[in-house]
Amino acid sequence: MQAPRQWAQWLAAFFCHGALARRGWFGAGSVPVVPGCPIMACAAKKVVGFLCLAWAIAPPVRAFSVFVEQGESAAEIAALAPRWSAQPDPFGEGKGLHDGLQVAVDAGFLQGLGLDEIAALYGASREDLEGLARAALRNALAMWENSALRFDVDFGGPTERGPLAGSEIDLFAEPSATRFFGFTELAWRHSEDRWLTNGQRVPGLVIRGADVFLNTTRVLESARLLAQLGVPLTDLAHALQILVAHEVGHAIGLGHPNEGTFLDTDSDPFDPMVIDFADPFRDLLVSSIPLNTPLDRVPIMWGGLSSADPVALLPFLRRLRNPALTFDDLGGRDVLYPAPPLPPSPTASHTPSATATPSPTPTASPAPPPCPGDCTGDGEVTVDEIVLAVRIALETEPRSACAAADLDADGAVQIHELVRAVAAALFGCDRTGRE
Repeated sequence: MQAPRQWAQWLAAFFCHGALARRGWFGAGSVPVVPGCPIMACAAKKVVGFLCLAWAIAPPVRAFSVFVEQGESAAEIAALAPRWSAQPDPFGEGKGLHDGLQVAVDAGFLQGLGLDEIAALYGASREDLEGLARAALRNALAMWENSALRFDVDFGGPTERGPLAGSEIDLFAEPSATRFFGFTELAWRHSEDRWLTNGQRVPGLVIRGADVFLNTTRVLESARLLAQLGVPLTDLAHALQILVAHEVGHAIGLGHPNEGTFLDTDSDPFDPMVIDFADPFRDLLVSSIPLNTPLDRVPIMWGGLSSADPVALLPFLRRLRNPALTFDDLGGRDVLYPAPPLPPSPTASHTPSATATPSPTPTASPAPPPCPGDCTGDGEVTVDEIVLAVRIALETEPRSACAAADLDADGAVQIHELVRAVAAALFGCDRTGRE
């Protein structure tokens, strides 16, 4: 293990300068290696790539994009873009949305995720881990469903390599030397007889098959590091759900909104996209690039991490707790697969009866334990507070500058206390940070 000063200097470089982040963890470069770094230090570096999964932290762009772009205007691009046909495809292969998209999960998929090793790390049973993984896959598919787009999942079903072979969508998990966590292969073909889910026949590209691959080398490596940081199993399952959902988004025809033509319905990047079922391409325009996008609204279809601002990492990582599609993700789906609006659900109304509520007897509540690294006591640990804790560890700032960093009150900030502060910054005080 490195000396505390070396470890603290590395941590300061990670958070303050962002040199490692700018190397390009997901897109333009491989994960940098810090020789001899403690497992927790490595985790603080690499965990960002896994939690972001298919997202990117880059200059914010809001909208959706399609997998293949043809045409000039936004409406033409959306109309011609590849999607699954609502009726049996015009090529006589019987594929399409009419009976739900058939998804086959390869027989070795769950084993390839390293569930036995992860179960040992968490002290959980193999059966519990398999249940979480299956649920994550089902949830990833269900996120994209509407009344026109459905999936039929077969675990261990017949799979075959090649997007035109096997089921309509085949899922594989296998090791790879690539830097990507996952990738998708699509096959499509132009047809003048393509049917949309609103009953219209619109010429364009028809998806004929897709293969989704997860890189278990990257996934398992990151899972080990997440376990070292004490990330709950539910968050680990959410990470898998987000990764699969991103790749399935490609398999239904969506691209990376930050790497293509950005389509929206108005100039407001943060509101819902209202898609007309009868005319889903109406009002589409090429979106502008707004600044300061709230990180909890970054689409799941974001891709190609090539640069990162360390200041933006912490709030972005907390989005893992809510692995939901954004307005942009849903808008892209509804343009490709328009569905009739659902009728409003009837709600029963009643008048509550008045009841007397006894006044509680006030009791003194014990003060909550301090959150590691929360210098200001506001319930959150920021990058500035992590940097201050590192400076205390380097003895360039007094311990009094942040008493919350010195958990055992011994007058110094040690490595294990810095790690606790990093965990609190990443996952919140109430999740992993407090005693």
